[in-house]
Amino acid sequence: MKQLIFTSLLLLVLPLSMFAETPYQLEWRPQNPFRFFKEPKIYWEMKEIYDNVDKNNRGLAFERALQSKKWKKGDFFTNGWATYFAIDGYKNTHWNQNRMMYDNNYVNPNSYTIEVRLNNISKEEKCKWSINSKIKTVSICSEFTPLEIEQEDKNSILAYEVVGKNQKGQKAIKLEDMLIVGLGDSYASGEGNPDTPASFSQNRVDKDAFLVKSRYFPRKDTNGSAKWLDRRCHRSLYSYQFKTALQYSLEHPKKFVTFVSFSCTGAKSEHILDTYKKAAEHIDNSVLHLKPRYLDKTSGLDILDGRENTTKDRTKMIRPQIDALKETLKDKKADILLLSIGGNDIGFARYVMNVLLKTGWKRATQKTKYKLYSTLSENYYRLDKKLKKFIKDEDNKRILLTAYPKVLQDENGKLCKGDRGAFDIPFGITEKREERVKDTQTYLTIPLYKIQKELAQEIGWTFIDAHRSKFEKHGFCAKDKDNPESFLVPHKIKKDDDWIPYNPRDTRYRAYRKKQRWFQLPMDSILMINQTKDFLWFESDLGFSDEKSGIMHPSADGLAVEADANIDAIEYLLQ
Repeated sequence: MKQLIFTSLLLLVLPLSMFAETPYQLEWRPQNPFRFFKEPKIYWEMKEIYDNVDKNNRGLAFERALQSKKWKKGDFFTNGWATYFAIDGYKNTHWNQNRMMYDNNYVNPNSYTIEVRLNNISKEEKCKWSINSKIKTVSICSEFTPLEIEQEDKNSILAYEVVGKNQKGQKAIKLEDMLIVGLGDSYASGEGNPDTPASFSQNRVDKDAFLVKSRYFPRKDTNGSAKWLDRRCHRSLYSYQFKTALQYSLEHPKKFVTFVSFSCTGAKSEHILDTYKKAAEHIDNSVLHLKPRYLDKTSGLDILDGRENTTKDRTKMIRPQIDALKETLKDKKADILLLSIGGNDIGFARYVMNVLLKTGWKRATQKTKYKLYSTLSENYYRLDKKLKKFIKDEDNKRILLTAYPKVLQDENGKLCKGDRGAFDIPFGITEKREERVKDTQTYLTIPLYKIQKELAQEIGWTFIDAHRSKFEKHGFCAKDKDNPESFLVPHKIKKDDDWIPYNPRDTRYRAYRKKQRWFQLPMDSILMINQTKDFLWFESDLGFSDEKSGIMHPSADGLAVEADANIDAIEYLLQ
């Protein structure tokens, strides 16, 4: 009743002109909807491309559009669109390469910037803009004008007055900041898809001494290492988690979207919860341009609750993901938590090596299925207990567990036979691959999918699997019927021989070109990542590090399809 009386008195006091209808339409928008980018123009350039792609297959179509010469006029056509960010050390993003963390106040900003303008007004007119009756600035009415809104004023009254005319208007606005968090393993980090692939302009070669029939393989340039958002974790902008957040923002330009991820290749559930893990590759000053003090063993890279952990070398060890998340979010809660985990918990890499190696490795059997449920059940329940504390209302439906895609199919949707030379070099020729692929599908990949789905539903997570059917004809052995590619790793028999089947500098291999297969092979690991490890006083490809990093992981196209499935789930959850 008191509110009704107050409103009635206010109407009597305020001039009628304040509420007079005007021919103008007041328009506002976030200046930079996707806050991970520092430059608003990056978002709006991407938005223009996104708005013109096929909406029936939007994620994949957007990825292909970015990889075409539409993005930045083709300046990054050869190495892929993410090179634009990697080329200057990600200075256009809020990921701080010096600290290997997100910028301070990125997740919890003191203010937000919106842009306002009037439509249907002459270009000469000027407007006086105000927020909650506080005049902010005077500018040309028809041009977008930035206005800063303090954190406490996220629900505000935006008003304008045309200078020299008795024409005013106002609109109630509510600023939304959607926080999307990514955690998990290599399928979450974007393994196999560096932001900038390795370079081979110097034509260096290296003999792989671990093979029965030795071959000379391409070796990256002296300073030609692949670039990653976080090299220690092989985390890239091609990850499905990054694509999901970006695409959600492009779908909702009236919202601010904040994205953080600590996904890391090789991670198990324990590495999310409470255990340090070894870095995939050590970081160093020559590659990441870190300040010397951040390379010291007492590095500030592990600051938590205002204290430095001096017991771990941050260049070689990765702290538990929820520790980094706790430091980053402070008291803020995530709207959505994207999660991919479980494959490493049950030793997926060992089963993959059984397919790759001539002599075999860890074979999937009937016993494998029985171990899956007990292992994942225990780990998933532990994860749920910890992770929902970081979610709004502790609503664990907002935890989106993404199923691993179908990897073992050919272009016809049939099981791969392993006879297309994908692994013959360097792992050797064997007639047993088809049998091993079949065992892996029967006793590992199919049961893994079913158990993940059952546990997610039992716990209350949202399970994402709509993408799996789309991978049906895009497995690791799939070939384009009209333009088949060679799966052989470029190599030489003798150091001075010609390359077989082509020179690694040949343009016929372009890292992010369109392919029928949506998974990476040894040839991709060699030509995109070329990972080596420190050994004594030199670098070496110990344990096939250069040939197997990224194998069986989705390509950028596959990751885009996964992002689509996550977008649909988020829209349903938040509708």
